[in-house]
Amino acid sequence: MTFTLRRVRPVLAASIVLACAAVPRGVTAAGERRTFSEARTGCEGGDARACADLGVLYATGEGVARDDVAAFAALRRACDAGEARACAGIYELLAKNRLPPVRIPEATATLRRACGHLIADGCAGLGVYELGRTEDTAGAFELVARACELGDPSTCETVGVTLLGAGMPPSVRPDLPRAARLLGRGCGGDDVPSCSALAEVYLQGLGGVAADPARGLELLDRACARKHEESCFAKATWSGPAGGACRRGVAAGCTRVGAAFTAAGRSDARIAAGEHLLRAACRDGDGEGCTLHGGLLQKLRSDAAGAASAYRRACELRAGEGCARLAALYRDGEARAGIVQDPAAAAAVAQKGCAFRSASACFQVALAYGPAGALGENAARRAEYLRKACDYGEGHECSLLAAMYEVGEGVPSDAAEARRLRKRDRSGKAY
Repeated sequence: MTFTLRRVRPVLAASIVLACAAVPRGVTAAGERRTFSEARTGCEGGDARACADLGVLYATGEGVARDDVAAFAALRRACDAGEARACAGIYELLAKNRLPPVRIPEATATLRRACGHLIADGCAGLGVYELGRTEDTAGAFELVARACELGDPSTCETVGVTLLGAGMPPSVRPDLPRAARLLGRGCGGDDVPSCSALAEVYLQGLGGVAADPARGLELLDRACARKHEESCFAKATWSGPAGGACRRGVAAGCTRVGAAFTAAGRSDARIAAGEHLLRAACRDGDGEGCTLHGGLLQKLRSDAAGAASAYRRACELRAGEGCARLAALYRDGEARAGIVQDPAAAAAVAQKGCAFRSASACFQVALAYGPAGALGENAARRAEYLRKACDYGEGHECSLLAAMYEVGEGVPSDAAEARRLRKRDRSGKAY
């Protein structure tokens, strides 16, 4: 997961489109619709609002042929005069690639001036635009964060959740206290996603904020009442048995909540919350929490070294699946993380995981005794560990063992046992 324009733009674009589309013919200070002629006359007379309206009319083609360059000229004049929605309109032209290349430096310079004049839309627009186009990711990120500080609540959730650890770019470090503060600003500005993310801060006591489960559930309840689907899901999860156990300090309960939050399809905010829960559960001695945290680090963060550490802790806590995953890392190696291939270490860890009743660990041990067709003692040991894997619940291993019974490889030939094992593979149950 990485911090990209895709994660920010929908938050900003909603207000920008609204600003541009809600007044297609322009609106006067008195609330009346402004015609193209009125907007042009007002802009020529130095009225910044009229210039903003003129830019919108050129951009939308209302009452005049669409002209993006003319739209930019009018919006730039209004933005420089402090008209925030004109700055937002410039970002919209940039984001939709509607400006010729020669105008882009001028457009970004306009937004930078606006940001320097403490116009939130200027900071937000420039930051979001540059996030996908500059090597200075940290600088672009700080521009978006500044927009939140300046009062644009729509930017706060994305910035806050990123600082909690979701999709961190390498140049931006997690900062939980700052995340809590910015999410508070967003929620205070009535941004529902910010309130939903802030709820996790209170529920878990993140960033130096004292844990206040009642406050966290209240925020989720309010967000859910406003049809925020992720908040409704989080509220149901925290209100259930696992959530109740986690709030009482039971590590296994936090693992269950964390697993629900990090499942496929969840939002970045919920994944970040789930990662904190799994890390805490692992720290508090829940082996499954360590295993799941390792999987999250390995798959979503591409952090094999961190994953290995989590799996090692899981294995120490007698979580067989953690042993199995650590064995796989030793077996395959991961050069970028400094993990060298070590078949002996892989076999020892897999043996340990199998003793803890991990089917995948037992299967790895079976593979170490050679492929199908292996003869003699190796075949017998292979069958022994396939039997354990089958008994611990992995259906595919049952079929492999069935094949050995069919030909008498390492076990006595037994067609009836082979049929029973194949049925078990299809249904997941013994017959």
